Amino acid sequence: MPRFPRFDINQELFSRARESIAAKLGQDVADDFVFSYDGFKALLKESYACQAVATAPLNECLPAKMRNEEWREGASGRFRFMRDGSTERPMKLKVVAEGGYEDAMSP
Repeated sequence: MPRFPRFDINQELFSRARESIAAKLGQDVADDFVFSYDGFKALLKESYACQAVATAPLNECLPAKMRNEEWREGASGRFRFMRDGSTERPMKLKVVAEGGYEDAMSP
């Protein structure tokens, strides 16, 4: 089970991605590797889109496509690249209740 309860990840996709990556590498991988994997997949997708259009050099097209602040969905949940190059993810707040945790945002 992923150890990132503070992020609203897609549990099924996250587990499949983590297992697939581990199988290819021949060893278990850290959960945060899946976060990097999602970012790399987004980078590849946008670089292919830039190459298909070929109206501007890749070093001009790619930053514009990557840093457009649009939400993307991945195994690690929702994320986006900001104009300054940072990333943003929604956080899931939990509270301790009766010896366990519950979603702080649920009714």
